[in-house]
Amino acid sequence: MAAVPNKFISPQSVKGVAVITVDPVTSYYAPTAGAVKLLIAGPNGSRLTRLRSRPRATATATALHLYLSTDAGATKILIDSALLPAHSVAATTKIPETDWLYSDVNPLILQANAEIWVSQAVQLTNGIVHEAEWGDY
Repeated sequence: MAAVPNKFISPQSVKGVAVITVDPVTSYYAPTAGAVKLLIAGPNGSRLTRLRSRPRATATATALHLYLSTDAGATKILIDSALLPAHSVAATTKIPETDWLYSDVNPLILQANAEIWVSQAVQLTNGIVHEAEWGDY
């Protein structure tokens, strides 16, 4: 869809996905193993409006990382981070959710075909679920 000057272009399709990271990334400036592709922006770009992360089992505190790639994953640039708190999962506890604070009023705008990757800093055998909601223009 071609953009029209002075006209608001809203996302044309809404999407959602969940991925799991398990292995830690030790090189934050050039991650390879451990980083997982979360989404690919549409051919006219996208806006990420929700990203949250939850451990799948008892977890130690760990840093979470968000990377942007504009070359099909060959280069990943660290653009954001969040902290997943330590938590003991039990039948009587709520699993904590780490909110990355993206929203309709604070979206992450992505250029056409950009990729977003996620990773974690500490090994968690059962992994961390990262759930995203976005819209393609």
